[in-house]
Amino acid sequence: MFTGTSILKFFGVSVDDFRIAGGVVLLMIGLGMLNGGARAHTGSPAEQNQQAQQEDPTFYPLTFPMLVGPGTITTLVVLAGHTSSVAHYTAIAAALVLVVVVLGVVLFFAANIGHHMSETLRTIMTRLMGMVLAGVAVQMLVTGLKAVFPTLA
Repeated sequence: MFTGTSILKFFGVSVDDFRIAGGVVLLMIGLGMLNGGARAHTGSPAEQNQQAQQEDPTFYPLTFPMLVGPGTITTLVVLAGHTSSVAHYTAIAAALVLVVVVLGVVLFFAANIGHHMSETLRTIMTRLMGMVLAGVAVQMLVTGLKAVFPTLA
């Protein structure tokens, strides 16, 4: 969040360019969720074998690249790229902490939540969240494209 804009400048990439790229990545993930495709990362054969031997299948350590992956990084860099005051950085940090706490609670209770959901409900929720993610991705693309190509606005 604090160094993303500097890293982008080092490579000659603007925040809006990064927003477009992040939108494309998020759109691919969202469309994969909508189509019921494979997970973003299923692991190597050794990782899959280790996961199959664990008793509780609700916790999959390789989920973390999805949680703190391209979408999260893009969002933080884009938000921080348009921020200039300490108050805005504080608000972003507070929102990030709140999301992490809520996510931690949901992951802690994931086994209990999973026992109360049917396979059909899981499929519906995955596809619904895929649609929401695709919508966010399209908005990122539109905003980035308008900034890079002002004649589109």
